[in-house]
Amino acid sequence: MDEVNPYAAPAADLGVQVEHSTGTHEFGWREDQTIGRTGRHATTWGVLSLVVGALTAIAAVAGIAVLVATEVSISAMQVGAIVAVLVPIALVHLATGWLYVSAGRAFTSIVETSGADVEHLMTALVRLKDAFRIEVFVTVVSLVLGYAVWIAGAFVGD
Repeated sequence: MDEVNPYAAPAADLGVQVEHSTGTHEFGWREDQTIGRTGRHATTWGVLSLVVGALTAIAAVAGIAVLVATEVSISAMQVGAIVAVLVPIALVHLATGWLYVSAGRAFTSIVETSGADVEHLMTALVRLKDAFRIEVFVTVVSLVLGYAVWIAGAFVGD
């Protein structure tokens, strides 16, 4: 008979809530201290990311509104460049901010509840995994596009 590892990762992440193990392991007070601090730091970073994302989105809209209202000679390409830079930054901060806040709450739940430590830990780890995946993807795309624009700009005259 094959035994199933209750801590094994799910076979595929299809974007749906995965039922995690409901093991009965309880962390001790030392682990709870570290987990609690990690939860607070993740929540703080998440809130900061949400604020930066919101401010960046506001800056994008306000910047375009000011340019249009002051009738500054600006091309559609310049407006597009503002949007192309600021909107993805805002979206990444908003998405990862929510994931970090969610992970922080799950870590904090480990300390504040009993009987579901493993389930809360797995939820926190899934949220962190998703945040890391978004950040890696966006970083790679930004580097590739940034260098492509830089190289293309070297061949465009004034």
